[in-house]
Amino acid sequence: MECNIIESNNLGKFYRYANKRLTYRKEIGALIDTDGTIVVDDNKKATLFNNYFASVGVVDDNVTPVCDLVLNSDNAIDTIEFTTTNVEAALNKLKSNLSSEPDGLPPVMFKRLKHCLAGPLALVFTQLLSVSYVPDVWKTAIITPVFKKGVAGKVCNYRPISLTCVPSKVTERVITRQIYHHLNKNNILHHAQHGLCNGQSTCTNLLDSFNVWIISIQYQHSVTVAYVDFSKAFDTVSHNKLFARLAFYAIRGNLLQWLCHFFNERTHQTRVGSTLSSTVELISRVVQGRRIGPLMFLIFINELAEILDRAGVKIKLFADDIKVYVQIVSCHDFDKLQYALDLLTSWAQTWQLTVSIDKCCILNIGRIKSQAMEFCING
Repeated sequence: MECNIIESNNLGKFYRYANKRLTYRKEIGALIDTDGTIVVDDNKKATLFNNYFASVGVVDDNVTPVCDLVLNSDNAIDTIEFTTTNVEAALNKLKSNLSSEPDGLPPVMFKRLKHCLAGPLALVFTQLLSVSYVPDVWKTAIITPVFKKGVAGKVCNYRPISLTCVPSKVTERVITRQIYHHLNKNNILHHAQHGLCNGQSTCTNLLDSFNVWIISIQYQHSVTVAYVDFSKAFDTVSHNKLFARLAFYAIRGNLLQWLCHFFNERTHQTRVGSTLSSTVELISRVVQGRRIGPLMFLIFINELAEILDRAGVKIKLFADDIKVYVQIVSCHDFDKLQYALDLLTSWAQTWQLTVSIDKCCILNIGRIKSQAMEFCING
């Protein structure tokens, strides 16, 4: 097996093989709670994680902002077509593993029985969508904490990844594909968004930026770049504001009602080792580790790209990571960048996203002019 992996010259295949054997990476060590107490018991760890993941949500302020781009009903998408073909294609994308949370039905079962299950599942999904119904078990999730960076003993340095029912995942994949087609057909997603879009990546994001910066340097101009990061962006998306945004972009009818039921009244438990925490209800969040969650966030943040673009600055996004930059020719260009940051702050407050000030920074490229200034976000 190892010889075949080496001869395949496939880097991804090598790391998948190696990571399966590095089991210590999946183990969660001692944690530190809010009182500074060291927690080593798995049950207490699970409770600590679960309470933290539930606490980062935001309560909607009952204010529905007005969106600049509103599509008319002629361009609306109000239903999804489930066919044997697209359901089978979604089943093909499943991983061949035996994880079976929370309904006890593993992905490998659906994948191996795809030819006889695709047709009946398509009928079931069509009926559920026709009455905008989401089974309760589809709205429950088992959360696995995944370490990001920083101090491993702090729960804030972990990302929640949700494990949910396989039929729900298949439904989401079909729905996501057709909504994404609707967005592309109507040119809704801004071209500056490189995250989770077909044909776009971190590489295209960087290459587009470098091209502009190099040209500016060749013309003896400097470039000032502002890097902006949102705090717990996926976890703090207000559901009511998301539904309003979907309606503005002509996602309506049974489809919109199904999405409303899908995101509302969701619950989760956190697993550490073999221990599960108690159940907690979510008040916000687009579910991470799923197909539909990232697309919903792209829709939610899309207007910000339009606003900054009209402010006369250049922007690049990768999901919630934003860089805003401007070529510095005169002191007025500094004012233009500060104005764009003010617009970003105002938009974030309106849509209840929090800018993570500690993760924001300024990068100056080329010779720094004598009139270089400091920039601020919300003071």
